[in-house]
Amino acid sequence: ADVDENGAGGVAGRLRRQVADSASDGAPQITLSVGVAGIKPHEAFEALVGRADAALFRAKADGRDRASR
Repeated sequence: ADVDENGAGGVAGRLRRQVADSASDGAPQITLSVGVAGIKPHEAFEALVGRADAALFRAKADGRDRASR
């Protein structure tokens, strides 16, 4: 389904929590960092991917296990 950037951020946050909650007893902790970007009108795909990639690096730099825009 199509969602805006805010909706995608919410999906990313829920996915991150589900991954964290899925750990079995004795298993290593798993974390998930996500970069979220919404496409802008007339934007090239490469620009969208670049903004999502930059958001992912921000999430990692801010302490990992988070979603960033």
